Amino acid sequence: MNDGKRKAYKTKAALCKAFAKLVKEKPMHTITVCELCDTAGVHRATFYYHYDDILEFYKKMEQELFSRLKENYSTGEPRTIEAVFRGITKFTKENAD
Repeated sequence: MNDGKRKAYKTKAALCKAFAKLVKEKPMHTITVCELCDTAGVHRATFYYHYDDILEFYKKMEQELFSRLKENYSTGEPRTIEAVFRGITKFTKENAD
C-alpha cells in the first residue's frame, strides 16, 4: 500500500470510528460534518475530498460493512440459520468500533 492509500485508509478509519462514537450519543441525522471531523481529528476539506456529504459517507460506510460481511459468508456452502446468526454476531463483535 502506497503512502496516499495508507493515509486515505487511516482517514476513513478515523471517520468511521468517530461516527460510531457519535451515533451512540445522538441520532444519526443530527450528526454534522463539522462535528464528525472534529471528533475524528480530520479537516473538513479532507472529508469533502472523499465524500459529498454526511449521507454519502454513511452510505459508503454501510456498503463497505455489508461487503465485508458478504465476503465472510460467501463460501457457497449451505449453512443453518444458527450458524449464520453466530457468524453475524461474531462479525459484529469484531467490528463493533
